[in-house]
Amino acid sequence: MQDLKLEITNPYESFGEIADAWGLTLKGSDINAANFGIAIQAASGGSNGNYDFFVDHVRITVYHSVGGNSFTATSTGDWNLGATWGNGGDNVEGSGFPGSIDDAGINGGVTVTIPAGFAASCNVLTMNEDQSASNSTLNFAVSSSSLTIG
Repeated sequence: MQDLKLEITNPYESFGEIADAWGLTLKGSDINAANFGIAIQAASGGSNGNYDFFVDHVRITVYHSVGGNSFTATSTGDWNLGATWGNGGDNVEGSGFPGSIDDAGINGGVTVTIPAGFAASCNVLTMNEDQSASNSTLNFAVSSSSLTIG
């Protein structure tokens, strides 16, 4: 609960920052639920205890980010070939390849090549994702290959 001394000159009071989750892990369905909101409680600090308290409106701002998919390189191959990557918890091969908002991991013993002229991208790249004894490898075919992370 946040304590606030109200001043007549304050049209809005803000609590929290963009990164504050208020101890919660919210999903879209939580925010869209009919019971999502805030509670307001007023307490008098005056000597006679008789004060009027009015609220014209309340504004709630929810910040969110759109996450991508998780891809794991399960077979040696080119970055831009779906057969190289598994997508999601079941790592089904052939379901596309990582893009700028996606997380990518390359398992040990697997070599992924970024082909000539291709600009690969991902949000996060984890090498040797399965923590095997074999190294994972990322190759750039030629200088015109590139990888942007984040």
